[in-house]
Amino acid sequence: MRYGFAGKGEVLLLAFCLTLAGMVQAGPYEEGKRHYDAARYEKALSPLEAAATDGNREAQYLLGVMTMDGLGVEQDDKAAFSWLKKAAEKGHADSQYLLGTLYTNARGAFRDDVAAARWYKKAADQGHVAAMSAMGYIYVEGYGVPEDYAKAAEWYRLAAVKGDSLAQYNLGVAYAGGFGVKRNLTEARKWLGLSAKQGNRDAVEMLRQLDSEKEEKTRKKDENNKK
Repeated sequence: MRYGFAGKGEVLLLAFCLTLAGMVQAGPYEEGKRHYDAARYEKALSPLEAAATDGNREAQYLLGVMTMDGLGVEQDDKAAFSWLKKAAEKGHADSQYLLGTLYTNARGAFRDDVAAARWYKKAADQGHVAAMSAMGYIYVEGYGVPEDYAKAAEWYRLAAVKGDSLAQYNLGVAYAGGFGVKRNLTEARKWLGLSAKQGNRDAVEMLRQLDSEKEEKTRKKDENNKK
């Protein structure tokens, strides 16, 4: 038997066969996701529904987003809640976080702070940054969990080090006011500065307030020294 490289015609035929095989193997989720990514939401709907009904958690998540935001389909909080819950129960972190927000905002279900906290925690434990930030918030407000500024600061820090602007701002506020952490204006400025660099206007304003307070303190000190 003689061995050799394939000729150009054979290579093209092989490439065509491989491409055709890939098209045949592509399932409804892949088709739906391709349309979704291209913002062709109406075309994405049918294949995603087929995949979601078959138990595909990624398809269930995308349908949850589409029905929640009215993308290619009529906006429907109850449908969004149903699809996201299915995906969340399969361990899908984004779905767990969004399900928490639906419980928090009474969309598709009655407001349930305890259930929201439970789903935020599940997502946060998987490293979901927005869920970590949400955990900080619910500990500040005591929504579904006992009010605990120290735990809030811990969660804000976890999200802040991953670059979450809101968490950086809230951690800065915690350090500025001594909420759950020892008051430390250097740390406050550090985290507020990082948040401000991402365009958080509240962080910019907070830094201005700290500067103003520092100037006022310096002025009063100088006045007392002159007496």
